[in-house]
Amino acid sequence: MLDTDPDRRILVRWSVQSNGERTVQVRVISVDKTGLLAEVTQLFTAAGINIEQAHCIATSPHRAVNTFHVSVKDATQLKGVIKKIQTVSGVLSVKRSHA
Repeated sequence: MLDTDPDRRILVRWSVQSNGERTVQVRVISVDKTGLLAEVTQLFTAAGINIEQAHCIATSPHRAVNTFHVSVKDATQLKGVIKKIQTVSGVLSVKRSHA
């Protein structure tokens, strides 16, 4: 049918992602204290993870919710950084969340 009706053809270009990274969302609930955000973002950096977007808000006295959209290579890299973030003093919970 495409051979007989050229109007039905569309130009397609394939997007090739050479690094194979994937964007995921990580939510960190913590005590709202000076320096904690810097510690968490440094752990992403040390793991070679790029923060594409961050939304940080104090939700109540002394509590904060930090949502990061980060670019990871695989589940092992993600699990490793989550484990390290859990050790930061003041972090109450950290997990991958879905938008």
